[in-house]
Amino acid sequence: MAKFISIPVVNKGNTIVNVDNLTATQWVSATSIVIVVGAKTLTLTMLGATATNAFTCLNDAITEVGAGPVLYPVVFPAGVTCTGITVG
Repeated sequence: MAKFISIPVVNKGNTIVNVDNLTATQWVSATSIVIVVGAKTLTLTMLGATATNAFTCLNDAITEVGAGPVLYPVVFPAGVTCTGITVG
């Protein structure tokens, strides 16, 4: 069964990512996180993050999903927001 995470994005709502199709996550900087899903690269633009705290929350959500079908929310620390997602 499919497993999904829900990433809250300011002024956009939630972006849903199928964890079963996720191949990698990469911390680039406190303001940029990359998620590879199949042939697509999603770049998250972060605001208010310090070091790897937003990246840790994303990875925690991915590993906490458990058995599907389920939609698991990514909960960023207070003051940390995802301001945009670019698909490449």
